[in-house]
Amino acid sequence: GECDFPAEEDVLENAGVWNPEEAHRILRDKMKKLQKLYVRQMRHLQTEYRGQRRRYLLEKSQVLGRAKSAGQPPSPPKPKYQDFKVHSSKQLSRELLIKAKTRQCLRNYCKKRGIDAVLYKRQQARKQHQT
Repeated sequence: GECDFPAEEDVLENAGVWNPEEAHRILRDKMKKLQKLYVRQMRHLQTEYRGQRRRYLLEKSQVLGRAKSAGQPPSPPKPKYQDFKVHSSKQLSRELLIKAKTRQCLRNYCKKRGIDAVLYKRQQARKQHQT
């Protein structure tokens, strides 16, 4: 059967006066709950971000594919990841230059820089150490 008495936490919440240990435990539990909620929200946001980025890249590749097939003769197959060095090749046409810059931007879209990169490497090292 169910107990008619409230849980210990509810008694402490309604007490109004706590000793330091009780106050510390209550705050610690609240912080743990908030931390779990924060982690869950961050995971959700990351999956949303990845899905939106994937859709954006698919749409971008389809637009580039349509532009390529619109009235141009078929070109020989290219490697999957063709690296354009924009600054080193002066003979690229304007269209190829725009495509090269677009590819370069897409490659660097998610790249972490500065303190974010350092923290990310530390996080990965910690994860690697835990397993």
